Amino acid sequence: MSRTLDMPLPAATAPSRWRRFRRFMLARPGLARLGVIAILFVIWEIAARFVVDPIFLSPPSVVFTQLGSVFATPGVPGALEITAWELAVAFALSVVIGLAVGLAVGLQRFTYKSFMPIILLLYGTPQITILPIFVLFFGIGPASKVA
Repeated sequence: MSRTLDMPLPAATAPSRWRRFRRFMLARPGLARLGVIAILFVIWEIAARFVVDPIFLSPPSVVFTQLGSVFATPGVPGALEITAWELAVAFALSVVIGLAVGLAVGLQRFTYKSFMPIILLLYGTPQITILPIFVLFFGIGPASKVA
């Protein structure tokens, strides 16, 4: 018996909607990420409106509508400027120091054998334990945040 074009494929050979959707999303990971973010915002909105006490959690719709008043508050733009400056300085220093240490350790066998155990020890130390030491050493100002 020959198959005509208007006859549907058997269920075993026809790709299911789920497989087509999965293939579509795997081909577009950016769209999948945006979908996950949208789903999280919807869950946040529903939880804030119906499940959690409004004192503890605000819905994202309220948060986004109030951002303009937050940025209009005196002192907030200045604080954001200082934070951006500290972040830029810290990033520049970390790139320079990281590049210098990485090249020194990676290019010479002696420095690799000497410094790699120390680097691995520092890498395994939780940052939360180093923060109080930085605050004690550099103070509470921008220097401790950059360090």
